[in-house]
Amino acid sequence: MSTSEEEAIKDNRRYCIRDDYKPNKANLTLEQDGVVFWNEARVQSSRLYQWPLYVLARQIIVEKAMNRVLDIGCGPAFKLMRLIDPVAKVYGIDQQSAVDYCRSTYRSGQFFVDNFESPSLDFSEEFDLIICSDVIEHLEDPGYLLEYIRRYCSERTLVLISTPDRDRVRGKNCTSCPQKEHIREWNSQEYVAYLTKSGFDVLDHFFLAPLRPGFSKTHLRHWYHQIRNRLPFNYNQAALCRLRQSSI
Repeated sequence: MSTSEEEAIKDNRRYCIRDDYKPNKANLTLEQDGVVFWNEARVQSSRLYQWPLYVLARQIIVEKAMNRVLDIGCGPAFKLMRLIDPVAKVYGIDQQSAVDYCRSTYRSGQFFVDNFESPSLDFSEEFDLIICSDVIEHLEDPGYLLEYIRRYCSERTLVLISTPDRDRVRGKNCTSCPQKEHIREWNSQEYVAYLTKSGFDVLDHFFLAPLRPGFSKTHLRHWYHQIRNRLPFNYNQAALCRLRQSSI
């Protein structure tokens, strides 16, 4: 085994992913050198993706009478504002283009710019719920994101963090990610193991549909892929966590 192969295995084990997995190398979602990630097409598609996660978040907020919610990686915040803002005070953090859109579009909510892998934002707020919806798979080192989440957790904060389940969207024999914007994807066992290793207690785990219910070309494309490959429609996994007391 070569040194590079040994390093690759070591890196995969760091993130609790199978030894033979081959991650993508670069974060293509990071805005730099004048590149704007949240263009009009992505803003529009964000209205569909991860809708069921925010429905779940709203249910948790209402059931537990929560008041303050932080969305780390809120994007254009359509779901945050449509589903969560009516029942709680909301805060969102994302890149400049997303925050510019949110500040110019919504009358409520507070939005802040930051880089989760090299953070500079610091504000002393406490939150009942932190949402992080399909962000972790985009990052070269997701450990920075989890540390970022930790800094805004108190002993009572719940964290709802989602990502695609690799086995359910690619099949159990998949060892790489064809979606170039994703660095790596976890199956459910790996994901729970990684969150646990990172200092979180996983209280519950859900499999959700990736899209808002409806009928469009995007829906047809997803349904066709899943049916053709005999894979389940609910392939987005969400972990409901709390920071382990020994980690606070």
